[in-house]
Amino acid sequence: MPDNYPIFIGGMQRSGTSLMRAMLGSNSRLAIFEWDLQMWPVIYSQHREMWGKSGIDEIQDALLEAIYTSEKVVCAVKRPERSLVEACIRSKRAANEFTSMESLAAGVFQCFLDSYRDLLDRARWGLKTPENEFYSSIILREFPDAKFVYIYRNIVSAAASTKKIGWMPYKYPYGLLQYAMHWNRSFETAWENCARHPDRYVAVCYELLTEFPDEHLKLLCAFLDLPYEPAMLALAGHGNGDPLAKSSSFDDQTDQGVNPQIAKRKIHDFSEEELQLLRLVTTMNTATRQGFYKEYNPAAFPLQSLEWLVQASVRGQNAQVRRFALELMRKISRRPQAGWNPFGRCG
Repeated sequence: MPDNYPIFIGGMQRSGTSLMRAMLGSNSRLAIFEWDLQMWPVIYSQHREMWGKSGIDEIQDALLEAIYTSEKVVCAVKRPERSLVEACIRSKRAANEFTSMESLAAGVFQCFLDSYRDLLDRARWGLKTPENEFYSSIILREFPDAKFVYIYRNIVSAAASTKKIGWMPYKYPYGLLQYAMHWNRSFETAWENCARHPDRYVAVCYELLTEFPDEHLKLLCAFLDLPYEPAMLALAGHGNGDPLAKSSSFDDQTDQGVNPQIAKRKIHDFSEEELQLLRLVTTMNTATRQGFYKEYNPAAFPLQSLEWLVQASVRGQNAQVRRFALELMRKISRRPQAGWNPFGRCG
């Protein structure tokens, strides 16, 4: 594998993706756009139905327009000239590289990021977008040399941070149960990709990264074929302080580097019933049963009445949320009450 391949960063929002971007983006060889670029979760998703209904020129222009009118690109200190990106796309089209919506989107996104890399005079580029993991199958297929970094955070801390900034009702109108379902799907997707692509996909624990940043960063650099540089630990390549960047817990800590206190979980932000729900969710996925996530042992929490979970699922009008609640309740009701180790031989 060449050492100039792209790097994709994913993970749930409020789980350390911005910290990872700041660390890796501080490497002198790597260009990562200074803010989130919602290329796959938003831009691709909103335009994929155009394939087969519109011409390639129209789709290409729509994708580029969406990129250049996005808030983070408009406010960026540095962004590539659109004419350079269009020239790159023309050369790809001459080679007949676009045979599907996925390949067209990947080509447009690559040309933008190639041009951004050249603008910064770096050898490689990266893309940090929360929830990129849900598009990892497309990403790894369309970028066969790429590697993927997934960062995950304790579900209680991630949910508390999401709740604190007011995203719970905005992004998860059906409440904590919907959030837990989404977290579970993200985590399970990452675990499956780690098993399927061990040389291309790595999962990093946010709490351990902030507690032992030097050790974890050196290991990550080795995995990504990047030279380790002290500037990465100091977050020297973090954004320029624009208010748009003030969306993560570590923004006020960049002068001192990584502060492990930002990773502390906030269990007091939830009721005992809500905490039990979050903890039980981590025990229902394959990742936990294989020892990938060992944070909680539900044997330490007595099985209480399922009334709260039932009420939560009834209140939610989303059918997917209700199905998730019923599946969770079935697993809880079958759980042995003593001597059960959810991690099997890995425990």
